[in-house]
Amino acid sequence: MAAKFSGTTNSPGLASDTDVQFLDTTLRDGEQAPGVSLTADQKATVARKLDAAGVSVVEAGSACTSAGERETIRRVTGLDLDATVTSFCRGVKRDVELALDCGVDGVNLVVPASDRHVERKVGTTREDVLDTTRELVEFATDHGLWVEVIGEDGSRADLDFLSCLFSSTTSPGAGVPGATQILYLSPKYQRAT
Repeated sequence: MAAKFSGTTNSPGLASDTDVQFLDTTLRDGEQAPGVSLTADQKATVARKLDAAGVSVVEAGSACTSAGERETIRRVTGLDLDATVTSFCRGVKRDVELALDCGVDGVNLVVPASDRHVERKVGTTREDVLDTTRELVEFATDHGLWVEVIGEDGSRADLDFLSCLFSSTTSPGAGVPGATQILYLSPKYQRAT
């Protein structure tokens, strides 16, 4: 689960700069834990419970993963939740298009932020990352999506570049920068069901 600490006019219901909302990634990120694989029924149940608990944004999955994942995301979007339902997307237009096909309310757009990721992982430049991110945010918002921009590997990013990345995508109607904290529950603290 990631806590949301910032937003713009395009964010889901922020009342003020001090309003805290929660973005839950269990349906996507939770499956990255060893031995965890949720069925579509289980994901729908979890999504309903998150919504009932007042979670603001439910990341339903990553539409680019597979046809089966897209079908599960469509199932979650069809639940008529109060929460904003999103798909995790890489900084690639096709990922946003696949998310749109699933009927989501928004996207969690992850783009490289550290020089290590910009240069080595993606093989591009900071300027290209900024241009691509602006284009993707514009494409998504033009299609009515709420957007969260996540600076991948942001803890190692140059702070001036990170600031530029977020400020270039946060004009009204654009996106929300990701200020997240990942919380994991140790198996030691889980109770048997």
